[in-house]
Amino acid sequence: MPTAADRETRREILKFLRKVETAWLGGRFDELRSCFREDAVLLGADLEQRLEGRDAIVDSYAQFLREARVLAFESEAPIVDVIGDAAVTVTPWAVRYEREGTIYDETGGDLLVLARDEEGWKVAWRTLLPRQSADE
Repeated sequence: MPTAADRETRREILKFLRKVETAWLGGRFDELRSCFREDAVLLGADLEQRLEGRDAIVDSYAQFLREARVLAFESEAPIVDVIGDAAVTVTPWAVRYEREGTIYDETGGDLLVLARDEEGWKVAWRTLLPRQSADE
C-alpha cells in the first residue's frame, strides 16, 4: 500500500512531467532545458540515433518546432514507477502535425528515466516508443 510520501512523490513527478510537456509545446526552451540533467541521453526510436547532453536534446525539440506546426497533441495518464531517487515513466500520446505541407498523425509514448537531485526531478534518459497499428 502506498504511503503518503509515495503519493506525494508521485504527485511531484506528474507535475514535473506536465511541466516538460507544456514547456516543449509552448516553445519555452529555457524552461525545458531546466528539466534535463546536463548529461542526459536521448535514444531514438530506432535505438540507433543517440543524442548526448541537455543542450543537444533541447535543440532537437526546438528543431522539430521550427520544422513542424503542431496541430493537436494529447497525452494519456503516465505510468510511474519510483525506485528511490529514480523513476521510470511512460506517457502515451497522440500528435497531429504539419511539416512541409504534409499532415502527420502519430501515436506513441515517451519512456523517461528521471533522477532526483537537490533541485528536484530531472530527465536523465529518454526514448520514443512508437505504437504499431493493428494492421502493421
